[in-house]
Order: sequence, then C-alpha cells, then structure tokens
Amino acid sequence: MPRSLQEILDHGDELARRFEDYEPDARDVRPVQEYLLERAALARARSERQIVGAVASARAKGIRQQDGGNGHGAPTTWPATPNRAATSGKRGCSVARALTARVTTLSAPDAGAS
Repeated sequence: MPRSLQEILDHGDELARRFEDYEPDARDVRPVQEYLLERAALARARSERQIVGAVASARAKGIRQQDGGNGHGAPTTWPATPNRAATSGKRGCSVARALTARVTTLSAPDAGAS
C-alpha cells in the first residue's frame, strides 16, 4: 500500500528523533571478534551457495566432471550433494553455529591441554 508524502516525512522525523535521543547501552556493544566471525561465516555460506549453484548449472548443461578440471583452481570432483547450510536460505546460520562451536572449542582454556 503506497504511503503519502506526509506519512513518509513523519516517519523520517520519527527516525531522526529516535536517532538523536539514542543513548548507548552496554548491551548494544559486541566484541569485534564476534562480529568478524559472523562476517566470515556469512561470506563462507555465500561462497558455498555459489558453488552449489555452479555445480547444479554445470550438471544441467551436461558438463562432465572432468571438464571442470583443475585449470583455474576448480575442484577436480563435483560435490555429491549440495551443502544444506548453503542452500537453506537462512544466510549461513548453521555454518555460523558450526564455526562458533569450533572457535569456542579451540579457545577453551583446557582444549589444547591433552
């Protein structure tokens, strides 16, 4: 439903007021490492989605596995099944969880003391 110009301006004024009245809260801040981990996980999920799409497209066009070769760093074998995290449409949530679990395991104080 289209909004009137006045509704848009009023909404803009409300957003400006909220921005100007904002007071930072400790709950609004998160560690840089957490932010970087999230970005890395999302980038990986996007890359995996692209690979799944490229493999599906190649298979649909009848390109043989050998044609995908190592010419430009491409894998020598096609993945047997698509990665569920890459095709779930949830922006890599399972990949982020897996990476977070791995980082937590690696950074645990007694993880390397075996």
